[in-house]
Amino acid sequence: MTDQLSIGALAARSRVSIHSIRFYERSGLLTPSSYSESGYRFFDQDTLATIRFIKNAQKYDFSLEEIGNLLRCRCNKSGCGNACKTTVRKLRELTSETMRLRKISESLKCMVKEKKGRSPSRVCPVLWILAADVQHPVSPYLLKLLLRKRK
Repeated sequence: MTDQLSIGALAARSRVSIHSIRFYERSGLLTPSSYSESGYRFFDQDTLATIRFIKNAQKYDFSLEEIGNLLRCRCNKSGCGNACKTTVRKLRELTSETMRLRKISESLKCMVKEKKGRSPSRVCPVLWILAADVQHPVSPYLLKLLLRKRK
């Protein structure tokens, strides 16, 4: 078993925790290549590349399910097409999330801008908007209208 790595050796070589390796195993992303008579897990050298793949995919915000799909793509000839489909879906998801976060950011900027220069005795526009019975996040345009109505 010289080419086999114990879970501790794998953790040290891959710079991830033993807990993470066990989590990836429970998630179906890693499989021990063998077990000792006393039940210790052993992994082959290819597992290092798999962990690197997982960690890199996580940096692109792929979920564990998506990473599992991408790992399966590496094993078949039509994998590139499936990997591209997964990546396009992720790109759409991230684009949508980016737009949502931009709207929130613009609304927060508007709230902060409205607060500047106000006397402390007046109702805080940030707290007023958060308590308002409107669909949140409020668009900056609607936010300005609501704040004007409040005056």
